[in-house]
Amino acid sequence: MVDRSILQERLLKAYNLLLDRGLVHNKQQFADEIGVQRPALYNALNNNGRVLTKGFLTKVADAFPDVLNKDYLLEGIGEVEKQNGKPHIPFEASAGGIATALGSVTLEECEKLPTISAFAHYDFTIDARGDSMEPSIQNGDTLYCRWCGLNTVISRPNRFYIVDTPEGAVVKQIKVQETCIICESLNDKYEPFKIEIVDDMRFAIVVGHSRKYE
Repeated sequence: MVDRSILQERLLKAYNLLLDRGLVHNKQQFADEIGVQRPALYNALNNNGRVLTKGFLTKVADAFPDVLNKDYLLEGIGEVEKQNGKPHIPFEASAGGIATALGSVTLEECEKLPTISAFAHYDFTIDARGDSMEPSIQNGDTLYCRWCGLNTVISRPNRFYIVDTPEGAVVKQIKVQETCIICESLNDKYEPFKIEIVDDMRFAIVVGHSRKYE
């Protein structure tokens, strides 16, 4: 007999991972994505009744096949996040201004590089360009980035972020105001600038970086 408390733990880990990635924003959206009614999801998350089964977790895994590890959800094998090679986006994140848009290439078209286990969970890598984030981030550094929601940006304002805008990608420290974000550099010769918050704006937190030495 399946211990539903174990299934509940796996489901909660999956839900929290999706929240952290900004792939879902609340329980209603989560329920919509996996194709169940909200009361059923609430019962599953709270381990009420007999809703939470391996069949339920299969729906969750199938709704997010590129993110969730189905073997973990069903059998507890591995980690909740699917471990594949990570895409290296073949454009540079500007450390001084707006660069080529991330949106002009799909992750499926990117070269896949081996996952670097020394860093926290990340979704992609991209190279930095410019000197506005020196000394912390230098020209040519490889940035290891994890998609996140605006709530993460608000709660962790001193971290570095990639901002994926319609005009391109920038790496900055960010302060959030009511309708815009303030992008700040570490290098004093670069002035802060504003970007209006739009519905399709995406953020990624920089969880680590590596540097090439000659």
